[in-house]
Amino acid sequence: MKKICTLVFNCAILSLACNHNNKASENNSSGEKKISKRDYSITKQNAYNDLFLDSADLENFILKNKLTDSTSRWMRSFYNTRNYQFAWFSSNGLTEQALGFWSLKNYAGDTSVKNKSLQKTMDDFMADDSLAISSHDKSAINTELLLTENLIKFTKNNFEKGYVKRKELERFVPFKKEDPIYLADSILNKKHKDDKYFS
Repeated sequence: MKKICTLVFNCAILSLACNHNNKASENNSSGEKKISKRDYSITKQNAYNDLFLDSADLENFILKNKLTDSTSRWMRSFYNTRNYQFAWFSSNGLTEQALGFWSLKNYAGDTSVKNKSLQKTMDDFMADDSLAISSHDKSAINTELLLTENLIKFTKNNFEKGYVKRKELERFVPFKKEDPIYLADSILNKKHKDDKYFS
């Protein structure tokens, strides 16, 4: 009888330990490790932009540049939300958001990603009035992904920890044709637990 009680007790302890480990791993995966699902409802007809990336381009970029797990997850999540639509280029060249972010980054003196090659490429792109981009242009793809990496690092380095969350960052660059007033309102009126707003 004593052996049976000991066995039952050990099984109960083992079961509790397993449940605790499962809950701990669930908490980790529901925290920062969570990635937005790919939004297949975004098509060429309703997309904000007319160029789309191949998901393999992002994975190759992550491997080649040895990005941290955190930055890699944020980038995958960013492009899943967009259904791998370009954020910084259209077929007509740099988007308004790219020019705005690049100016802000340079104005703020952000050095989170020191890259002379990116600086030269951006200078060349901005100087070209007849710039036309295709979704197969390797230089544009690389610059697109570098700008997204810069956005993530800029956000993490220039805002209080947790102030700009992953899902909020994903909405900073439009991905669907929507009413701009609605989009601005949804960002500006987003309130954090500490009653702070983005504005």
